[in-house]
Amino acid sequence: MRKRGGVDLEDLNVSHNRLGGKGFAEINNQLIIPWQHLKTLDVSFNYIEKVALTAVHEAVGEKIYGVTILRLDGNPFKPFSIYKLA
Repeated sequence: MRKRGGVDLEDLNVSHNRLGGKGFAEINNQLIIPWQHLKTLDVSFNYIEKVALTAVHEAVGEKIYGVTILRLDGNPFKPFSIYKLA
């Protein structure tokens, strides 16, 4: 299913934007929608300390979303949050 009037983004670079954990969570919530075709997401250097979602979602398969390249360089992740990325 495709949204009307839009284009399918494949690469999104929002590095160096001070998103923080909440901003990263909001982006993740938007990527869970079924018609999302994003392949590369760069959230480097955004002061992200933990991986979280702002809404509850049920996993349909092994993956939550189809991003195949996730760049997280330069974020001060807390130790308890790292395992959520596996």
